[in-house]
Amino acid sequence: MIRRASYRKDKEQVIRLVLQELFPFTRRTLPGARFSRKDVLFRLRNRDTFVKVGKDGRISGFIMTYSGPNELIIDLLAVDSRDQHRGIGSSLMATVERLARRKGLISARLYVDAVNAKAIRFYSKRGYAVAGYIPELDCYVYRKLLI
Repeated sequence: MIRRASYRKDKEQVIRLVLQELFPFTRRTLPGARFSRKDVLFRLRNRDTFVKVGKDGRISGFIMTYSGPNELIIDLLAVDSRDQHRGIGSSLMATVERLARRKGLISARLYVDAVNAKAIRFYSKRGYAVAGYIPELDCYVYRKLLI
């Protein structure tokens, strides 16, 4: 089941997924980077977040977004490595893209670490294309039209 995240109920599992699935790529790109629990909690409070929850109550994936002018910005997406290749990431992406279209947003944008080849393949298969590169962060900007 995909549902809107609850800050109180889901924060520890979201933090676990960020630490487990996303932060290792940040450390490879920016070796001196430190994990900020406070930053993740701030984002969770201030972003639209959806979680994929199993029957056991464990969150197997989440997506965190916000809206810019006419654009959906996908801030974070993580799927537990034990649950990858089961359509969870695709379902989460489809959910937020559908909501963005209903809001009249015309495109979606996200950033992906250049060292994260699996994520680059994932986004490319879903119609996202490179729209730029940020050398200071060693990450690509990907964009997709939603109309």
